[in-house]
Amino acid sequence: MTKTVFSTAVWFTVFSIILKMVVFLTGQQFTDFDLYLGLGYVFLLMTAIFITIRNHKLKVGGTSSFVDDIKAGMKVTALYAILMSAFLYAYYTLIDPDYFTIMLQQKVAEAELAGNTNIEEVKKAGEFVLSPYFQSTVSLVIFMIVGVFYSSLITFFVRKMRGFGH
Repeated sequence: MTKTVFSTAVWFTVFSIILKMVVFLTGQQFTDFDLYLGLGYVFLLMTAIFITIRNHKLKVGGTSSFVDDIKAGMKVTALYAILMSAFLYAYYTLIDPDYFTIMLQQKVAEAELAGNTNIEEVKKAGEFVLSPYFQSTVSLVIFMIVGVFYSSLITFFVRKMRGFGH
């Protein structure tokens, strides 16, 4: 793994962390803006994948195989996913530890309003799903799945375009 792949992953993780912290510092974590943050993460990951694949193709002189290009994209994806998962765990544990408590209270209130009579089950399920460990683990898996998809898609398009490492 080259220093460029590592630095690309770190820089795009830093950009993602800045986005998350802006949402937190402006008190927007319980609004639709927090939901759109996921799209920002995907955009940043796609950009990191594109840059890494492009750099890989330039480094090897455009002679790499389709699978090699996907692997290049997956390297930055794996690093980004691990770094972001670690950050999200730390964020929900140290920076905003009340986030999931508030979310659980909202879900229980919504269940009560909807006439759900099994509130204890809602609480139990919510305590499992709305936890730093669960959310960081799910984020890791989602980043990896999205990374495979976009590495494949970007590799396909980069290979079809002239002037991108050919």
